[in-house]
Amino acid sequence: MNKAKLLVTGFLASLPMMAVQAGIMLRIGVNQQSSVPYIMGDNLQLQALPGIAIEQLRAAATYCGASPEIERYPSLRLLNNLKINLIQGVLMLSYSEERASFAAYPMLDELPDHSQRLTTLSHVFFVNQKSTLVWDGKVLSGLQGKVGVNTGWSVIKDLGDLNIPYEVAQVLKITLLN
Repeated sequence: MNKAKLLVTGFLASLPMMAVQAGIMLRIGVNQQSSVPYIMGDNLQLQALPGIAIEQLRAAATYCGASPEIERYPSLRLLNNLKINLIQGVLMLSYSEERASFAAYPMLDELPDHSQRLTTLSHVFFVNQKSTLVWDGKVLSGLQGKVGVNTGWSVIKDLGDLNIPYEVAQVLKITLLN
């Protein structure tokens, strides 16, 4: 190995230690809504066992020599805080063209690089046992009224694209009770 390669390798290997010494703090936002097992708890406080995604974030930051300051926010505040740079990143933020206007995503050939995603989440319909509502993955039949959805969730666009009427609620409990 020549001296230049050795010098570059030594420098790169020392970056995590330099970051720790420089006191690099990363402010990362997390949705206040739980997403079991990735994010646990439905409030603004981190749980003692916060979830796999938060544990992975902490491990990655430590590996890079940074200290994560993790803060939980309601959906819209989370997005707005990222837009105005109050936080440097968001954990588990699904891709949309609108969000890509203010957030950086791992991309490959101008499309989201799915190999870099933390996880894949899916949406489900919660219905009463006596409900006649049927979802076949493409068509929702038997709907009388609107589907309740939380403010700021990416599924809102999906519902609109499928012409499924929806009502936005500020809190999941309100959505489920109505």
